[in-house]
Amino acid sequence: MKKNIIFGLFNVLIDKENNKKTYLFDYLKPLANFCEKNNKNMFLVTGLKESEANEIVKQYNLEDFFKKENIINITEKYQESLGDLDKQMKQQKYDKDRYYVDEYFKVFYFKNQFLEEISDSLYVGSDIWTDGYYLKRYVEMDFVLIEDYLKNNNKQIQKEAFSEIHILNPSFEDLKKYLTEEKEFKYEQLEKYAQKYLHSEMFGNKFSLFSKKQIKDLIKKRKR
Repeated sequence: MKKNIIFGLFNVLIDKENNKKTYLFDYLKPLANFCEKNNKNMFLVTGLKESEANEIVKQYNLEDFFKKENIINITEKYQESLGDLDKQMKQQKYDKDRYYVDEYFKVFYFKNQFLEEISDSLYVGSDIWTDGYYLKRYVEMDFVLIEDYLKNNNKQIQKEAFSEIHILNPSFEDLKKYLTEEKEFKYEQLEKYAQKYLHSEMFGNKFSLFSKKQIKDLIKKRKR
């Protein structure tokens, strides 16, 4: 069973496209009460800069459910870790959307600044690549994905391709069971999918999301 449950923000608690709460929002109050009574922790990783995150937190009263110190925004330490090119590329994203979510931030945060045990933690996300593969490959964190918002790198994908992955529209009781019962997590399908996806990016798509060198490096890392 897990001690820490960590929520992503957009397309988990907040529908970004329609600027409204998702149905999971209704579970926050009873889940926060359960966590407080049972020595469990709830975190929110926004992936936003602090000013934009504070706007969203205030708009949706998220501090009613999450302790202030458990609401995680882009940190100064992460920004300092970025090279000049990365900073330029991210600034271009911010120029287009001030609520741009830096998906790699959570990998950095969990590896370098998270104070809880990774093995005791569960991430609730929606993207098979940026929430699922990133966290499992680079952090070894277990995750569940919200079926209604399931994407692959922000593109549509079918749940049926991942029968072993925890993809569901959970009830409150479903979420609570991750904190009270032992669950089995299997990632063989995800590893096979990642291998095919990276090869597709390298050989199958003219407009790859990655450079060929980046993909070769990723594939080498997976084979170690």
